[in-house]
Amino acid sequence: MTVLFSRVITRISGTPRKTLFGCPQHCQSLVFSTSCLSSTDSNPKGDALLQEKVDPFSLVADEISLVSKRLRSSAVAKVPELASAAGYLFKEGVEGKRTCSTVLLLMATAMDIHRSESPLNCIGNTLRIIELRRRQQLIAEITEMIHVASLIHDDVLDDADTRRGIGSLNSVVGNKLAVLAGDFLLFRALGALASLKNTVVVSLLVTAVENLVTGETMQMAATIEQHCSSMEYYMQKTYYKTASLISNSCKAIALLSDQTPGVAMLAFEYGKNLGLAYQFIDDILDFTGTSASLGKGSLSDIRQGIITAPILFAMEEFPQLQAVIEQGFNNPANVDTALEYLWKSHGIQRTRELATKHANLAAAAIDSLPESSSMDVCGGKKSLSWSLPSLLGLGRQIHQSSYLVEEQLDPFSLVGNRLRSMVVAEVLKLASAAEYFFKMEVEGKRFRPTVLLLIATALNVHIPDPTVGGVGDTLKTDLRTR
Repeated sequence: MTVLFSRVITRISGTPRKTLFGCPQHCQSLVFSTSCLSSTDSNPKGDALLQEKVDPFSLVADEISLVSKRLRSSAVAKVPELASAAGYLFKEGVEGKRTCSTVLLLMATAMDIHRSESPLNCIGNTLRIIELRRRQQLIAEITEMIHVASLIHDDVLDDADTRRGIGSLNSVVGNKLAVLAGDFLLFRALGALASLKNTVVVSLLVTAVENLVTGETMQMAATIEQHCSSMEYYMQKTYYKTASLISNSCKAIALLSDQTPGVAMLAFEYGKNLGLAYQFIDDILDFTGTSASLGKGSLSDIRQGIITAPILFAMEEFPQLQAVIEQGFNNPANVDTALEYLWKSHGIQRTRELATKHANLAAAAIDSLPESSSMDVCGGKKSLSWSLPSLLGLGRQIHQSSYLVEEQLDPFSLVGNRLRSMVVAEVLKLASAAEYFFKMEVEGKRFRPTVLLLIATALNVHIPDPTVGGVGDTLKTDLRTR
């Protein structure tokens, strides 16, 4: 009877029965013992994070598949053109990694702190767990709809040509239908939100939508003085545009789980700091990434006159950069000049350090959650903390084992489109990048051509010794032998 019942509820909820009646299959690889590591045992900055790799997307893959199917069905409309437009970014192959949904479903597992206090063999309690999980899945779906609607509207405002590696919706169907499709998704999200019949949760998500609009307006309406010289203004805008939605959604997940205000605030802090760190990494990738890897044009922000953290930090070192920015970037020469100042500065490094700070704050929030004897809960907590590099999309640019703990340059990104803008100061970074080869082994990388390109770049300029008998000497010796 129990087996038959478990099969039925699995089909209803999409949750594997081992998750409902005990520890999920993946839990053994995530958990050292039946009790979660305390905040004193787990170090958000790192040593423990280096012990094993956690793929957060695989942990909730079955549920994400369900969420994706429901999102595609939510785009159904009476007018075929509207349905097609609304479902454009939900199509298989262009739906993205579903980072928001993954975070929220993992947070839902981490919030199930009271599970160990309830008898799992009770059918009534099991049905309650299923209903709670379905409501939490709905939060994930609502968040994705709001997120995609905001992307569609942003592309219209920015006159973008691409999104997720394909033509942006506005470039395919025009601005008018794109705006209507975004509106349609927003109203569908609000309708689903109302079905939860939880006024506090409704208020949280409505606030997030309001913040999205506020943040975009701040970006559009910022004066030269505000958005060039004020990091505080930039941080507030970044929270509104990027971090508010995921932070309020994480808090909503906690409140649906009947958590205390303190625990709900920890969930909020995790989402907030994750969102901020994600945006800082995105700001870096706008300068260091390629159009193919980003799914959109590189250098898109600066060409639109959007000033982000790397440029703000560069301007602190080179105040004359502000005069270049005030002239605008319609002239490509001004873009090149700004990039020269950026590469001479520590703007990229300081932005990465800022991302590190907020990633560690996110991990600290999870580590501060109450302990539980449930292995499911422990697995959810550990996956949220240990998988931050994957959630932040760092696999392409920063070696995951570093977890942003130490400043670590990725030489494979240095030989991309950045070569065209290399200046003398960049050689110091090349020397630091070479350390990567001598200290670490990374499988699947093209070492020989990468090293040769680094050396070829360095041949044209003088190489100062950054250390005595260290990387500088090693590089110079290598150059002599070749």
